[in-house]
Amino acid sequence: YTDAAGLLGCGAFFRGAWFHYQWQPHQVPMSIQWKELFAIVAATLTWAHLWQGQRLKFFCDNQAIVLAWQHHRSKQPEIMSLFRLLFLTAAKNNCHVTLQHLPGKHNEIADALSRQQLTRFFSLAPQANLAATRTPGIL
Repeated sequence: YTDAAGLLGCGAFFRGAWFHYQWQPHQVPMSIQWKELFAIVAATLTWAHLWQGQRLKFFCDNQAIVLAWQHHRSKQPEIMSLFRLLFLTAAKNNCHVTLQHLPGKHNEIADALSRQQLTRFFSLAPQANLAATRTPGIL
């Protein structure tokens, strides 16, 4: 599960592992679609080595990104750049990536991470690892 919060950052949760990432100043003005997709790309870059040969389904609360991925196109060049990175990372790790829309009200764990609300996160996911997973330096 992944999520992005407009001015704060993004977060992801996978089988107890998790991270939250605070936006860099140059990322703050990016569209919410870019930020939601960035969260998915960040999760893929972080955990793809664990997913080799798997079919992955990301749950995203941004319908526009889900539809753009299904149609393999976007009019926004910055979205296409992230699509390419997601595709290449998945290909390198022999993963098949799909995105499925999930209404925001059903994405509370990732929402708490994206808003850096760790107390709320741990109450929603008591099985979570105590320490965050380190994200790759290229983020």
